[in-house]
Amino acid sequence: RNNSLMAYVTLEDATAPLELLAFSNVLKREGSLLQVGQVVVVTGKLSTREDKDPQILVDSVLPLAGITAPKVVVKPKTAKRLCLRVPAHDAEAGERLFPMLSFFPGNLPVVVVMEATGKRLGGTCHPDERLIARLQLLLGRENVVLQ
Repeated sequence: RNNSLMAYVTLEDATAPLELLAFSNVLKREGSLLQVGQVVVVTGKLSTREDKDPQILVDSVLPLAGITAPKVVVKPKTAKRLCLRVPAHDAEAGERLFPMLSFFPGNLPVVVVMEATGKRLGGTCHPDERLIARLQLLLGRENVVLQ
């Protein structure tokens, strides 16, 4: 649409191939990871249209090597709220944050601070260990605190 670079990438696992669509912002940041034989973790949105096979619209690509499951210091069951800080240098993380929280509906209050503007946003979620691990990968371990 806007004459920017994009790439169609085929991601394969032991079961089947899946087409990825990576736009210029992802290609600039993480395009070097999209190589034959590279083992990666991809996050994104599933796109399903009647006229095409399903594909993933890529938000991020991380190398699998070196990724370890973050440890949750406070048990989610005892937490009173989840505090998140979106780093000023990563505005895209803020855009991905609320859709991620929506996959874990619950009653625990969430406070989100946008470091670039100081703006505070709120919501609720159910902070199980999968969510905490994903948030720590997205925002950085130091920016995710269960209190």
